[in-house]
Formats: sequence, C-alpha cells, structure tokens
Amino acid sequence: MDAVHVVEGEVRELIRRRGLDPSRQVDEVQLLVRDAVADYEERSVLGFLPPLGRLDAARKQIYDAVAGFGALQPFLDDPTVEEIWINSFYGVSCLVRAVEGSDSPPKVRGSYEASCPSTQVERAVMAARAPMHVRTI
Repeated sequence: MDAVHVVEGEVRELIRRRGLDPSRQVDEVQLLVRDAVADYEERSVLGFLPPLGRLDAARKQIYDAVAGFGALQPFLDDPTVEEIWINSFYGVSCLVRAVEGSDSPPKVRGSYEASCPSTQVERAVMAARAPMHVRTI
C-alpha cells in the first residue's frame, strides 16, 4: 500500500470517529487532511514509512478520495472536460471540449488509469450542477 492510501485510511477513520460529514463540514475535513499529512510526513522522516512525495498533491488526492469523487475529481474540476467515459473499473477517459470559435471537433484526451468504483461515478452524476453525460463503454 502506498503512502497516500495509508493516510487516506487514517483520515477516513478519523472522519468516522469524529462523526464528520465531508460534504457539509468541508473546512474541518480539509484541516483534518492537512494535519494527517503533516503527521505522516513527520513519522516518515523518523521511521521506515514510504514518503508521500509532493505534499500538496497528496493532500488534494486524499481530500478528493474522502470528500470528493476520487479518481473522477480531476475531470470534474477541469472545465475543458465535456464528457467522462467509464471504460472499466480501472479505466476512465474524458472528452475535451473544442476551443471556442474553432471548427475542430472535440478530442479525446486519452486513457486515464484510475481505480474508480461505481459508487463514485454515481455520486458524481448525482451531484453534478451542470448537465453531465457519463457513458459506460
């Protein structure tokens, strides 16, 4: 198990113990993630734990996993993504919107390998504020 998943598990357990709702108590969860990452980083320097790498990227990935839509979150945050295609449990592709004023058709960004459980896909579709098309291939 890599370092990010270790901290993610710790954060999930802390959320359960404290009875937090990640969708409603955003500030508290962000603070919890920040503190858990800092604590893990300190422990990894002192012991035999694998390093987290870039702390800002680790914090975002952990927060997305516990309070967002996991592997789908980067696509949902990207305004150029027009469609999200769920190819399989481990494969996600997205369609990028063509540049405004351009006659060129939209382009598929390419395959993105990510573990994306169906529950996260369902949550993403239900929570979308704008029309979103999710197509299973």
